Amino acid sequence: MPGSITLITGGMFAGKTEELARRIERVRIVSQMGRTERAIVFKPTRDTRRERAGERMDPVRVERPADILPLAEGYTVVGIDEPHFWNEPEEAEEVRRVCLALARGGTEVLVSVLNADFRGRPFLVGGLLFAIATDIVLRNAVCTACGADASFSQRVAGGQDTLQVGNGDAYRPCCVRCFKDPPTA
Repeated sequence: MPGSITLITGGMFAGKTEELARRIERVRIVSQMGRTERAIVFKPTRDTRRERAGERMDPVRVERPADILPLAEGYTVVGIDEPHFWNEPEEAEEVRRVCLALARGGTEVLVSVLNADFRGRPFLVGGLLFAIATDIVLRNAVCTACGADASFSQRVAGGQDTLQVGNGDAYRPCCVRCFKDPPTA
């Protein structure tokens, strides 16, 4: 049976991890009914946040994308949550290679990734995954300024580093009209 790569993307607070968790939970329910499906979820160790949906999935934290392949053996569904934390060029390419290897081996790969950084620019890993995805699910949050669909993650506290761990204390969802370009360094 051919594998697949589903990309679940959108801004912060859009429900990407919740959608991943919902799909993983369905597999786990089916496996309890005697079917052979088995699911596992991976997450970068760099993401130190604890999320309700993420806790429900009980993700295996890995340092490098290549660490996923040996740990994924025997699973029919593999989830990868927050791979934008692996955004250096060699890491992003490694995520791409891992997803392709899993899918070519017949695995259903589910990836939850931010669509863009706080500047509104795509993460390299997201672009690479977009190019190989067999299905793309776009999720929107609600703009906290006007209530419209929000696809941007506006940073409201912190520095200029592209990757900064934070939740509602550091980011807010914005629509295209309410999004403000951050100052350049």
